Amino acid sequence: MNVFFNDRIHIDGTDWIPVNTQEIENNLSTILEALYIFNFYVEPSVLYSGDNLSKLVENLEALSSVHDYPLTNPIYKLRLILRDISAIDWNVIRRQKSDHNYYYITDGGASTRYVKETTIAEAAEYKFNQEEVLMLKLLDSEFNQMNPIHVSRSSINPPPNIQTIPIDAVSNKTMLTAKVKLSQKKRTYNWNPKHGEFGKGMKANKGEDVSPLLGSRAEAALLLNEAVGYRKTDELYAFDIKTESFMVFKCEYTIQNSYHSYHPLDQNEVDEEVKSFLLNP
Repeated sequence: MNVFFNDRIHIDGTDWIPVNTQEIENNLSTILEALYIFNFYVEPSVLYSGDNLSKLVENLEALSSVHDYPLTNPIYKLRLILRDISAIDWNVIRRQKSDHNYYYITDGGASTRYVKETTIAEAAEYKFNQEEVLMLKLLDSEFNQMNPIHVSRSSINPPPNIQTIPIDAVSNKTMLTAKVKLSQKKRTYNWNPKHGEFGKGMKANKGEDVSPLLGSRAEAALLLNEAVGYRKTDELYAFDIKTESFMVFKCEYTIQNSYHSYHPLDQNEVDEEVKSFLLNP
């Protein structure tokens, strides 16, 4: 999946006049919270426009100087999280065509929005090439999961060639997480006898402490589907409510995308950031 962060104030790129400080902080907090999940759902590619992000930041910094809004910290966090989740600036290798127009209809059909050179146009090209695409918006708008953005992609030179491309749009962590989970690759559970079952039957080499599988392999297979990753490792992790302990799923690097699991004897094997995310998703 390719998740495009719509990095302008409004989805059509126009300026946003905030009502008050709280409106700004709420919207920035919502987008930071949504982007943070990509530290743990690592399969999707996150794309944004460095050029448009600079314009967004300039606009917010200008508001900060004029209205004394405390925006420096959220802006820094936005740049930092895009770096941490290895977000890609699509301007480096862009796909949208210079000889095409990109636009969509909004306001109940009353307005046509031309979006060439924007993240929306770039997302349309990915979708046109049969790739899975999702738009993460900064603000709520008339576009949502039930009402995709229908981008018209048209050649400028005749003969006219127009394609209508629907792009799903979400605007918060809950909607984003649900979409990302649906797109993740199928996982296969492979029980490893070394870790036993029900906390028994571990097979250790001499002098080796082996972490056990405290439950059944069937229970572990169910938890695998809900496990999350972490950008600093190639493992998956879950919290086992039944045993009140964390589980580690080791990738076996197979075509079947298989994993085996155990409950680590040293629970500090699971990073504190992962623990926090699992307990407060």
